[in-house]
Amino acid sequence: MARKTLVSIAVALVAAVGTTTVAQAHQGPGRGFLKTYPVASRLCAKAAAGKLPASLQGSAAQITAACTTLQSSLKTAKDTYNAAVAPLQQQAKDAINALRTACQQAKAANDWNACKAAWDTARAKLTDIAKQAKAAQKAYHQAVEAARKAFWATVKPLYPAATPDKTTTTTPAATLPKLPAQSLLGLAFGRHFEATGHRHGHH
Repeated sequence: MARKTLVSIAVALVAAVGTTTVAQAHQGPGRGFLKTYPVASRLCAKAAAGKLPASLQGSAAQITAACTTLQSSLKTAKDTYNAAVAPLQQQAKDAINALRTACQQAKAANDWNACKAAWDTARAKLTDIAKQAKAAQKAYHQAVEAARKAFWATVKPLYPAATPDKTTTTTPAATLPKLPAQSLLGLAFGRHFEATGHRHGHH
């Protein structure tokens, strides 16, 4: 088999494998805290600088403690999320690499069905990985929201004039490899596909 036939599989995969954003909470602690809790973070900055409004001076210790807890909760949520997603990113890369290897071997044997079977396996794996990543994202949001509610449950009675942070819309985002189109792989085997995925053309 000519070297270029193996290369064609690799090129097809490299060309098709993009990235899909699913999850990542890798933000600096300061910036992440500010974006996630804009109102609370400003109040906490004032507490840290000793510049709370006069009406809150007597509650400085309580507010400082609430801020410390809020920041710690956010860090824990991020760490938990990243710990869950990191292995999923590696598993996704491994699935794509396995697909590449299987299709290169299938090309050497002129066996399109083996490549297609590998593609089906990779699709199932990546679908499952994406579901797990979304579950981790949901858990992150739940933890961040619980921390927000707990903070304001403490602070609002001390500072009735404050307008609490709204439910956070901050979304962790990381990249997972995207499955290449089956039709693009098929071209390396001399096969052509309709937009629906049905094969036509020469065999």
